[in-house]
Amino acid sequence: MREIDIVKVKGKKKGVKIFQVFPDNEFHATLKASLDPFNEGLKLYYAQRWDASIAKFKDVLQNRNQDKVTKELIVRCEHFRGNSPG
Repeated sequence: MREIDIVKVKGKKKGVKIFQVFPDNEFHATLKASLDPFNEGLKLYYAQRWDASIAKFKDVLQNRNQDKVTKELIVRCEHFRGNSPG
């Protein structure tokens, strides 16, 4: 599995981590191989280091060009570069 975000949940004061669960099989081999750069990108995303995060996420897309989660995180980074989330 991989962590994909922290979301605000009604009734909770602290954000809740959400994860993507996937089977450990050959079909998901490229996803498994991309976990390290994805996790590095996510760490940079949480640190609001948008350009470095985008670079790591683009590394993921070199082998997984249809990864919707990674593409969405790049879009968010690009948005937050000009609109700080605080």
